[in-house]
This record gives sequence, structure tokens and C-alpha cells, in this order.
Amino acid sequence: MPHGAFSVLIQLAGLALVLSGLWDVFNTVFHPTRSGTISDGIASMVWKVLRPRRSASMLVLAGPLATVLVIVYWVASLVLGCAFIFWVHLRSDFAAAPGVDPNTHAHFVDALAYSFSSAITESSGFTPVRARFALLANLEALAAFGVLTASISWLLAIYPVLKHRRNVAHRVAIVRRAAEHLGEDAFDEDPSAVAELLRDFTVDLITLRTELGQFPITFYFHDEDPRSSLATALEFLEALAARAREPGCPQRLRFEGESLATAMHDLLRYVDMRFLKSKQSDAGIIEELLATFHHEAPA
Repeated sequence: MPHGAFSVLIQLAGLALVLSGLWDVFNTVFHPTRSGTISDGIASMVWKVLRPRRSASMLVLAGPLATVLVIVYWVASLVLGCAFIFWVHLRSDFAAAPGVDPNTHAHFVDALAYSFSSAITESSGFTPVRARFALLANLEALAAFGVLTASISWLLAIYPVLKHRRNVAHRVAIVRRAAEHLGEDAFDEDPSAVAELLRDFTVDLITLRTELGQFPITFYFHDEDPRSSLATALEFLEALAARAREPGCPQRLRFEGESLATAMHDLLRYVDMRFLKSKQSDAGIIEELLATFHHEAPA
């Protein structure tokens, strides 16, 4: 059991661990325009480990694995941090249950077991004899319930974002097949309908940019089906916006094409700044996304 200055350092480390975990939960779940620094680092680490392997079966695990590890970190930071604090006082400020020798059960693993028991509101072999430690144990249980609730809320918020992204990508894939079937006729015969379609795609990209900013971990979820892949959709939308901005197109169609290109540029800049860090052009970012997720360059 630590003593003296070392015991103070242990308690400060435990307090820092608890506060950093709770702050990360607050930023990730409750702050609409920020995200947790540590949780972002965990997700990025998983991505960097799996990305060089260029395996679809491995990349598809990046998002779910990162999500699980973030939640594990939130729980572990609370339990481990409180365990460090309890450990210093386990022998002097806790009463052992009958049959438990306090001299042989004052190790860190015993403090960890007590901390975990407190988090799940389960009785253990120790009872705090000082009010401040009883209060700390109750606060740990309350914080653990809050972390659990926040984790569930976070998961319930993530999957609608993923669903929306897949729906947008699938819709773009359907339009792409229709455009390949009809050729250039749609631009010449009904440019107003094409303009309405471009406007809808612009709104979709703006929404995706906002959702990605609020839930950056969704970037790491990979769709093996190209019809549900945002990278494949962006490749087609880039060509569609370029076609609509040609000098011979009607003014409204050119305006909607420019709006779509601007929304796509904003999304791609954010993806590159936050995740890829390649400092490439829009076309280069799309190419890297295709190469990463589908092992191909855009046609």
C-alpha cells in the first residue's frame, strides 16, 4: 500500500483519470459541436491499425470495435480512477467484513474489486468507516449509471446517422444507374427536374457534414456494399456537379451544380482535415476514400 507523497500522487492520478473520462463522455455525448479528445484518439488508433491492411473484412470492424473500446475506456477510467483513491485508504478507513483479513486484502486488486462493486452497487468485503468514502462510493455508482445511460444514448444516436448515410448513398447509386441508362438526355430534355435532384443532393451533403461533425466516429463505419458507400456516391456526385456547371446548361442548373460542388467541397475538406490529413484536392480525397474502402481509384 502506498504511503507519503506517493499516496498523494496515486490519489491525484485517480482523480485525473475519473475527471478525464467524465469530461470525454460529456464532450462526446452531450456537446453538439465537440467530441471527446480521448475517444477520438481511440477511434483513430483503431483506424490506423486496420487501414494499412486493406482488407474489407478488417475495415468493417473498425467502427464497431472503436465504439466498444470507447465505452470500455469510459467505464475503465471511472472504476480504475476510484480504485486508486480507495487503495490508499483501504486499510485505515475501511472495515473488513467478517472472515476477511485486512492485512492480506489491502492490495490494489482489492481496491479495484471494491470500486467495481461500488459501480454496480454490489456489496463487497469492505465497508467505508468515514463518511467521505461512503459518499465517494455512492457518487461512483451514480456516475457509473450516468455513463451507462450516456453510452446507450450515444449508440441510439449513432445508428440513425449511419442509416441516413446509407440511404443517401443508395439513392445516389439508383440515380447513377438511371443516368447510365438514359445517357445525357435528362440534362437536355428536363433540366428543371435535374436541378431539383441536385438541390436534394446538396441538402443531403449538408446534413451528412453536420452529422459527421456531431458523430465523427461514424466515419470509421465501412459499408462493403458499393451501393451504400459514401465514397462511391461522392465519385458520381462530383461528375454530376461538373456536368451541370458546363457553360451550355441553363442558369438554374448551373446554380444548383455549383451549390452541390460547394457542399461536396465542404464535406471533403472536413473529412480530410479530421480524418485523412492528406491535404489533397477534392478529386484526390475521393480517390483516397475509394482506394481505402474499395481498393480502387475512381473511373
